[in-house]
Amino acid sequence: MRSVVSRIATTAVLGFGLVVACAVSAHLLAMETEQRTAHEAHLNTALRVGTAAAEMWSNGPHDDIVREDFLRWSWAAITDPAVVGTALLSSEGDLLALQPDDIVDPLELSRTTLARDTRASLETSLGKARRVSAEIASGRRLVLLGAPPPSRLPVNVSGWTFGLIVVVAAVGGWCWLRLDLERRIAEPLRTLRAPKRGDESRHAQRLPIDRNDEFGHLARHFQGLIEDHDQSRTRMGQMKRTLDARVAAQTRQIQGMLRRAERRAWIDPLTKLGNRRLLDDRLEELFTTQKRRGEDMSVVLFDLDNFKSLNDTLGHAVGDELLTFVGELLRGSLRSSDIGLRLGGDEFLTILLGTGMDEAAETADRLVKLFRQKASLYKSAMPVMISCGVASIRHPDVSSGESLLALADKALYFAKEQGKGRVGIFPASTPKLLNPAG
Repeated sequence: MRSVVSRIATTAVLGFGLVVACAVSAHLLAMETEQRTAHEAHLNTALRVGTAAAEMWSNGPHDDIVREDFLRWSWAAITDPAVVGTALLSSEGDLLALQPDDIVDPLELSRTTLARDTRASLETSLGKARRVSAEIASGRRLVLLGAPPPSRLPVNVSGWTFGLIVVVAAVGGWCWLRLDLERRIAEPLRTLRAPKRGDESRHAQRLPIDRNDEFGHLARHFQGLIEDHDQSRTRMGQMKRTLDARVAAQTRQIQGMLRRAERRAWIDPLTKLGNRRLLDDRLEELFTTQKRRGEDMSVVLFDLDNFKSLNDTLGHAVGDELLTFVGELLRGSLRSSDIGLRLGGDEFLTILLGTGMDEAAETADRLVKLFRQKASLYKSAMPVMISCGVASIRHPDVSSGESLLALADKALYFAKEQGKGRVGIFPASTPKLLNPAG
């Protein structure tokens, strides 16, 4: 009788556990839905930003020109962790550009975009990706591929699948316990004589469980221990399979993080500008593109005069603060098509697309004056200033991106020789100052 009461109490506890499991499952589903909604809103916001940027370059009559503008924009877009790829399609659905170029099957991307299926997802090299698109000028379509939102669930399944697993497991446990209770009351002898597997089970069949003395009681208790051992071994096997599945899922997640980290390697962590690796990867490509299109391109190379003195006087924290300000100054002063980079230490570079040397020199002069206002707040032994060197691909001595940087470096060296805090330009065979009396 005591065993029956214990089983009934266990059944009640399992019922309460079922209610708790369902409540936890519903809460996790709500959390995942909220996270997915926020992820969708972020992705749509990124698409609207891209559409707004497209208004500046998507009216070109030739697809190859629009493609170049798109590729420059996409380098910044894919630094967003929520974006794994971007694409540009013509009005007929033909793929004009894809960044990265191996992220997705181009035919599948064109098919889903032309079908106008706003809920379509695609298989990419990083897993499932959410596709959103918008029409821009001339019927072209701008496409963003969004990374799947991180799941809050404890296993690598969808929200509804997880809820179904919890409910089915709880209901199955409930039914099993009720049947077990019925069998223990109605058919106790059959349960005790059930066949077993393995050496332990064969040994249990030989136990004197039918005896009514102390030996029979001990035999029945030992048989229960063997059954518990079998169940524990089964649970351990299930736990091992679950652990293997989780390790595989985490391995795939780490591989995706490594690919995204490779793209983030183009960003300087202190100033949030591009770094020298980005310059090495993209300068020659930009130079060739501008030359082929017959458009100008200028660079402004500059560094901070007397920066070491400020570090020695006021400390490296103040130096880092000033370098961070330079990054904010460039991001706030340059156009969206321009590129600001920190080459290392206190050396910076801006690449001004479609800009001649005179306009680039004016931009450099404006940076010098704005920086001077900020630097005046720091009282160091020697004032910190900016010296700039400006060069354009129109110069006859420029035949590559490397020679363009070399010319800008000569102009910078000339500006420093003339007193620092100046802008040196290279209009002809010899350098000169923008404002000699400045």
